[in-house]
Amino acid sequence: MALLALLLGSEISYPLWERIGILRRLQFPLRFLQIAFVASAFALVWSAACVVQTRRKTVWMMIGAFLIGSTAMLGALERQYTAEAKPALTVAAPGIAQRGQPEMKPATAGDAWRKYLDQGGWEADCSILKLSCTRSVSKTHHKVWVAEATVDIQGFRLPMFWFPGWEFLVNGEAVTPSVDQDTGLPMIALRPGNTTVEARWRGLPQERNGAAISLMALLATVWLLYANRNRGLKRNSIHVA
Repeated sequence: MALLALLLGSEISYPLWERIGILRRLQFPLRFLQIAFVASAFALVWSAACVVQTRRKTVWMMIGAFLIGSTAMLGALERQYTAEAKPALTVAAPGIAQRGQPEMKPATAGDAWRKYLDQGGWEADCSILKLSCTRSVSKTHHKVWVAEATVDIQGFRLPMFWFPGWEFLVNGEAVTPSVDQDTGLPMIALRPGNTTVEARWRGLPQERNGAAISLMALLATVWLLYANRNRGLKRNSIHVA
């Protein structure tokens, strides 16, 4: 299972992602690395159980090194995503040459998003609508745009794909944008004058549910290890008696 997950998460499997629609709907090949991680952990524990009686100390040292290394790697990734909060354009820069890979687009993306970019994207929309536009914040989890209009604008497209995890605010008030079906971009209405549009990533309920389940699983594992240790101590004390 671990080897299959690593295969689906690597560039070797790109022809499969390009031709199999079900895989494209799953999106983001890197997700399979999580399956590989879990399968590898189970494989490590199973292997340890086979030799634990003869090389107990070595096995526990290997398990400890594996867990410490994995935790350090995940901590470094989370620090990059949250604490450093690199600008979105910086994060996306390596993928510009590969723009358009179907497995990396969110399911909400419309078919005409590439045409939107080729025609100038957000800057072109601002010019056509005679708006004065600026980006004051452009980070992965936080974006702010300011647009100055002279007339009412009913559908001003924002340069990002709509996704349920985003919260949108217009001049500080939460709004629910409409979605341009051709591109998958959120659209908001503008009134004459300056309008500040803000997008903040709030996440999905599935993320919070997953975190809660993971925490409960961790607590259950700790309890099982503690209970098993106590059972072993009691068994040893009975044998000594």
